[in-house]
Order: sequence, then C-alpha cells, then structure tokens
Amino acid sequence: MGRNLKLALTAATVVAFTGCQQPSDDEASIAPKNLYISSGLCTSGPGVTTYTAATASRAITKWSTTQASTQVSTVIDWNAASGFANSLPQQVILDNINNKLLILAENATTMTERKIYSVNKDDTAIYNTVVPNTASAPAAAATGIVRNILIDQDGYMTVNRTVAIEKFSPIGAVIPAPTDATAYINPAAATAPCTQAAISSIGTITPAGTYNGISAIASLAPAFGRATGKTLFATMGSAAANNRLSAASFAGLTSTTVAHCNGGVAITSVVHNLATNLCPDGGCTATFDANGVSPTAMIFVQTPAPASTVGKLIVTYAPSNNAAGTANNTVNLNHGIVMWDVSEDTDTAVTFNNPIVLYNNDQVIVGPSALAYDATTSSLYVAVGPAVRNLNQAAGNQGYNVEKFTLNVNAATVERVHDGTFKPFITGNSSTKCISSMTIGD
Repeated sequence: MGRNLKLALTAATVVAFTGCQQPSDDEASIAPKNLYISSGLCTSGPGVTTYTAATASRAITKWSTTQASTQVSTVIDWNAASGFANSLPQQVILDNINNKLLILAENATTMTERKIYSVNKDDTAIYNTVVPNTASAPAAAATGIVRNILIDQDGYMTVNRTVAIEKFSPIGAVIPAPTDATAYINPAAATAPCTQAAISSIGTITPAGTYNGISAIASLAPAFGRATGKTLFATMGSAAANNRLSAASFAGLTSTTVAHCNGGVAITSVVHNLATNLCPDGGCTATFDANGVSPTAMIFVQTPAPASTVGKLIVTYAPSNNAAGTANNTVNLNHGIVMWDVSEDTDTAVTFNNPIVLYNNDQVIVGPSALAYDATTSSLYVAVGPAVRNLNQAAGNQGYNVEKFTLNVNAATVERVHDGTFKPFITGNSSTKCISSMTIGD
C-alpha cells in the first residue's frame, strides 16, 4: 500500500504541490502569468440554466492575475470575421508550448467543425489544425458535447465528451479502446465502481430532466501519459449515484473491460467535513439533497513524498437538479469547492477519500463552471455564476465572475483574494458569458 513513486513527472496540465509557502527570491522575480478565459458552452450543473451555444460570448480573453478585473486583451472573438471556420463556441483552452494556445472547438450542428487548433498567442491568424475533425472519433454524436482537453508529455490529447472520452495522437489519429473500435473511455453500460448506469447525454441539459454524463477529466500525476498513468474523470447526473469520481487505466475503459476501472466513488456516499476555517471547533459535516450534487470541474494537485496521498483533487459542486432549496446552501451543500485525497494504492487501484469542503458561501460561489490553478503562487481561480442564489444564470444577461483564492493544501483551506472592495477578482462582463474553461499562461 502507499503511493506509487516510480513514475516520471508529466508536463502539461499537471500542477505541482506548493502549499502556501512564501516564494523564494527566484520565484518572486518570475513575471506574473496571465489568466486566459474561454467563454463557450459551459455547464454549471444539471440543475442550473446557463447560456446556450448561440448566446455565449464565444470569445477567448486574457486577464491579469495580479490586478483585479484587468483585461489585457481579447485573443479571439468568434463573433468577428476570422480564419476559423467554426461557427459555434470554442470550449476549452490550454497553454501550450512555443507561445501557443491549444483550443478545442464545439459544434453540435456541424460536427465536422469540432476541431482542435494550435493558435499563436500574439497573432491568431497563425494557427494549425491539430485534429481536423474530432467528430470522426468512434463516439461522435450531436449530443456528445466536448467539454475538456488534456495533453500529456508525448503530445497525446485526451478529450472529454459528455458521452465518452476520446484520445488523439499528436498527428490527430484516433486512439481507440484496446478491445474494440470504441472510444478510449466508453462506459456505455454500468461499469462499477466507475459508473452505476450507462453514460448518456441529451445534448442540452435540462434542469428537470434525466441525465448521466461525463463532466470533467484530470490527469493523475506524475504518470499521466505513461503505461501506469491513469485518467481521472467525473460524471454528473440527476440521480445521486451517478455523481461520481473515477479513475480509468492507461489502457482505456469500456463496459466489457471492467478491470480497467481503477477506482470510483459516489460523491455523497462519503462524509464531507468542513474546513477548519469554516468550522473552528470541528465536527461539522455537509448534508446533501436526495439527488446528490454534481461535479462540474476539477483539477489535480500533486503532493510530494512523503505524503500518503499521490495528490489532491479540487472539485467544484453544483446542483444536480432544480428542486426547492438547491439554489442555496441553507440546508444542503449545493454549491461549493471541495478537496479530495487521491491515493494510488497500487498500479491498478486508486482511492478517493477524505473530502474537505473548502468553501461554501453561496453568496460568492453559485453554479461554478471552470477551474484554473497557478502552482507558483498557490492561486486557485473559480468561474462562478453572476446571479446569487438563482438557478437561472442567463436570465440577467450578465457574464460569469471569476473568484480567486489562495489554496493551502497542507491546512486544507482557501482564502478569498480581493482588492479591498470584496468584489469578485474578475467581475462578469460581455466577454464572460459563460466561462467554459480557464488556463494559466504567459
């Protein structure tokens, strides 16, 4: 038992453990990074109504990480004429090597426009189409909305759809599951403990509908992209048992290869303790709606030896349904930020336990949709809805806010960062309807 230490460090999307230590002189001299925001077709949980593909801002913007609400530039405006053929929103952005952004685009109407681009940050007219048609992958379907993308140290890209997880080589070739020509991770039927029901999608998530889809993915460092590396994924649904955190092996996962499910847990089946700064006397636990709470975004933070865990998984929660009381946290935890311990007990076993509620102020966090983490400053950025205690985040035609926190992994706490006015770090605007992805970059 214990963590697996024989694996090499991964590159993109993996963040190092820093706690809240003071930066060294060398670190202090490093120029501040920027926060890139993608405003596409986001999800704030099945219970929350948000912007559609047609009403989202459809823009990528660049923001200061040191000056509140300071926009540096508009990188791409999909509403304006450009060389990009895509007519519906970009979904996800990653800071890539050589001054480029990796962009995952979504189009449920013309699926051939579901592409992955590599775009020059300084001149977006310079770009390459890395994967010309993600819709050619085995799990292509109009309802299979693309949500997330990871890239490993060999340049292989893992793409999260609501119905499956695809994998592509650096030249765009599809990497299927090993046993058949299905998607890389494709639990089409119940594949316990990773999924308790078939993964399905109705495309547009309706607050009162029945839903069970993949909402987020993260890389299990340090071996992501290596033979023992695993992909972490979250599913969200309208039933409590379908809101889960899971781990799939490097080989991939289908309903016929249950052994490739390396671990999974129903979120509300584990006692959630409140962080010490939320409950100084201790002993405070969260309660949940009968239909559970849905994971909408997550990032993995690696912890170094001799820690007993391989890392921490930061997960945002949002309502799984629109029942009375789910707009707030008065009775149950419906909106929040939670940190899970992730233990890699063996090469084939991953455990999720000890969830700590880091933040639960429902006047600040409502319908969170995206996360970003800067390991050099221990800064956690959370995209949240603008309408407090409201399940319709599009009604006021306002942009999503971005809250900034300082994360202390050792103490399992976060501290909200603001400029003294207590406003969000980035106040929602016409460019942030709604935030589908964020990434830290130069």
